[in-house]
Amino acid sequence: MTDRVEFWTSDCLNDGGIQNGYLLELRARLGFNLIERYGSVAGQPRGEDSAGRSVLDLQTPQELVTRCFEIADLCVQECLSRGLIRKPTKTVDEMVKENARILRLLGTAPPDVLG
Repeated sequence: MTDRVEFWTSDCLNDGGIQNGYLLELRARLGFNLIERYGSVAGQPRGEDSAGRSVLDLQTPQELVTRCFEIADLCVQECLSRGLIRKPTKTVDEMVKENARILRLLGTAPPDVLG
């Protein structure tokens, strides 16, 4: 997939990412969320122990990352085919300015946004 799917939600703009120099594309956000959620428990069956309980070998980090991003790719591809995702109508810069404007109106803007 060479097409970037950009989806700016309010949490994208408020999670500190822009201030820290990054903003994740939709597939990356999904991939990171999957890694965060399932990274410590994703495993491959390796039989049973003496008590009959399933024994799992944890996936290697490379296997985990590959699997999570394959899932993210498939999810975004399916959402696109169903028309559930659309391209944003504003750029990231426009969204940041709009977000700052709203924060100023609410009186909750941090000092660096009050300019």
